[in-house]
Amino acid sequence: MIDDQRPLGRVDVAIDAAGDAVVSWIATSAGGSEIRLQRVAPGGLRGEPRVVSATTPRRSAGVPSLLRVGERLIVAWVEDSRPARVRAAAVAIGDL
Repeated sequence: MIDDQRPLGRVDVAIDAAGDAVVSWIATSAGGSEIRLQRVAPGGLRGEPRVVSATTPRRSAGVPSLLRVGERLIVAWVEDSRPARVRAAAVAIGDL
């Protein structure tokens, strides 16, 4: 289990060069919701979750998407605003 603290879901997965999975999801937080990443090794060993950005729990925020580019992950999501905007962040896989 990745998140046992009432996650909202909306999951994506990318595989790094070592064969580890990096999972993204929308989690419930004290301040609302946030996009998180966590590295998971094939044997189940997990890294610490990392917060990428605050977000909204509304469906209009969509599903964050992951794209591996070399040793970085690009995380893209919709900012639920008027007008809606697509946001992105680059995260070094080695930092997870």
